Amino acid sequence: MIKRKIDSKWIVHNKSQTRPRSHTLTTVFENTLDDLCSPSVIIGKRIRCRLDGSRVHKIHLDEKDREFMAPRLEALTAIYKKITTRDLAFEFRPDHTFFETKK
Repeated sequence: MIKRKIDSKWIVHNKSQTRPRSHTLTTVFENTLDDLCSPSVIIGKRIRCRLDGSRVHKIHLDEKDREFMAPRLEALTAIYKKITTRDLAFEFRPDHTFFETKK
């Protein structure tokens, strides 16, 4: 796993200094999720806001990796919750990125 750094948006050491996009909280959390699901392909991401204000991040994985990733989903959810304090829900969907044209 790669060591990632989150910089605060309020701390500036110099007037011309800007925070790199790779050091934001959102980008670091997205890259952490990509690292955890590395053998599989993440097809889509959705955020569901509940009535009580809590959020659930739904992650759509490729259907082809179901037999490989299904036993690991509980562990991945627990690890991601421990690192980022965010709730995850995984779903499997077929990848419709490539279409065949009719001849």
